[in-house]
Amino acid sequence: MAESVGAVIVQETVSQILSGIVQKYEEKEESNANRNLERLEMAHIRLEAALETSDKWQITDASLLRWRRKLKRAAQECGDTLHKSKQRILESEQMKREVKNSSLPNRIVHATKSFVFSVLDRSNNELSISIAQRFEWYAAGASEFLRFVELGCTPRCHMPFDSLVKNLFAGKELHHKIVRGKQVSVLSVQVGAGPYFRAWNQRWFDICPV
Repeated sequence: MAESVGAVIVQETVSQILSGIVQKYEEKEESNANRNLERLEMAHIRLEAALETSDKWQITDASLLRWRRKLKRAAQECGDTLHKSKQRILESEQMKREVKNSSLPNRIVHATKSFVFSVLDRSNNELSISIAQRFEWYAAGASEFLRFVELGCTPRCHMPFDSLVKNLFAGKELHHKIVRGKQVSVLSVQVGAGPYFRAWNQRWFDICPV
């Protein structure tokens, strides 16, 4: 009887020691994982925002189009990585809840395995950090991409087609003006009294200061 009680006490003591060591290590790893997750989320938001903003511009430059495709792939990959990271965190939390309610021997085995795996799995954490840094690099490039778009592209002009046709056939003229720095381009369109229309080609002229 005394021996069995002593064995239980030894098991409980070992379990507490291992659990304490593992808990401290896991808290640190969990903090790192949450921080990397937040960095991934922020990078994904910045990539998506840049792509949505670029949709409002008419991009014809081949290099900018290639850049945009590259950012789209990065945003998709970042979103997939983010989803997998969240899934791993949920699975880890579920396992912790299950182990917490298990028997003493199972808790000892789990604590031992967790400690060994966490020590051997340092490269995984380093990999997570490098992945977050990679997508942050793409997000920073997305901001630069938008600056090039704003400098070299024209905004998309959205107008209801029915309203446009109705106004033109009512005898009204359509004037579209684009301002680039100190230059202005004007396009005028008017429907004539028959099945034809006339248009003035775009012309550039300098804006003279008053």
